[in-house]
Amino acid sequence: MKKSKVIFGLVIAMLFSLVLISCDAFKKKPTVIEQALPTVKEATTSFMEAKNAYTVEQIYFALPEATYVTIVNRIGTNATMEEVVKEYQRNKTYYISLQLSETIGNIPIEGPDANNVESVNMDITLKAPDTAKVPVTVVPPPTK
Repeated sequence: MKKSKVIFGLVIAMLFSLVLISCDAFKKKPTVIEQALPTVKEATTSFMEAKNAYTVEQIYFALPEATYVTIVNRIGTNATMEEVVKEYQRNKTYYISLQLSETIGNIPIEGPDANNVESVNMDITLKAPDTAKVPVTVVPPPTK
C-alpha cells in the first residue's frame, strides 16, 4: 500500500509540473526591441555629414601626388583626410599654380628675347569664386 501511495504522489507531482510548465507565466516570451526613428533634423544632419565625407573623399583622392606631398610637408604627415582637403581648399589657387609652374617651368623660352625674360606671371581664375583669397606667388625654376 505504501508503494502505491508513493507512485500516486509521483504521478500527481508530474501532472502538477506539467500544468505549471504549460502556464503562460513560465513560457518564454519573445524580446521586443523598440527603436526610435530619427527626426527629420537628425536624418538631415546624418545625410549632410555623409555627403560632406563623400565630397572630402572625392577631392582627396583626386589630388595629384605632388600637391599631396606639398600639403603634408606643410601641415604634417599625420594630417587627416579632412585636414588635407581643408588646406587644399583654402589655398586652391596656390596648389594649382604649383602644378602649372612645374609644367611650364620645364618648357624652354626660345626666340630673340629669350635671354631678356626675367619672370613669367600667371593668373588663375577659378570657375567658382574662391572664398579664401590667398595671394599666389609663383617662383620660376632656376635657369640652367
